[in-house]
Amino acid sequence: MSLSLRRLMIGLAFNLGVVLAFGIVLIGAGHGVAPIGLILFLGDAEEWVLPMIVGWVAIGLLVLPVLAPRLGLHVALVQLGLLALAAAWMLFLSVSEAWGFSLAFSIPFLGAMIARLRFLTAEIRRASATIAAAGP
Repeated sequence: MSLSLRRLMIGLAFNLGVVLAFGIVLIGAGHGVAPIGLILFLGDAEEWVLPMIVGWVAIGLLVLPVLAPRLGLHVALVQLGLLALAAAWMLFLSVSEAWGFSLAFSIPFLGAMIARLRFLTAEIRRASATIAAAGP
């Protein structure tokens, strides 16, 4: 089943919301605090390389579903992107020296991830209902 352009754009807006929420998570390390978004662009220390790579891969995976109008591929790319973004978030938190502080500032990101998963579930249910209504 194909998704309409409207549904793809709504999904992309949700994905961008998740990425923005990811970017504002504050990480305490070294001599200060910085948002993940800033570290993604300016991080050059050896300890930031792996979280940065995983973060950029996750962002790419969350942009790709717009190019995949087929429901199955769309769902797989969104799930992979969210999983990779969660892995990047955990890697960033593992480097943080102020773990509790960073975790507290992660609440909007976690809420955005939950909202995106709920919307993805609604898309799957809607498509399943359409297929079931069409019958054999």
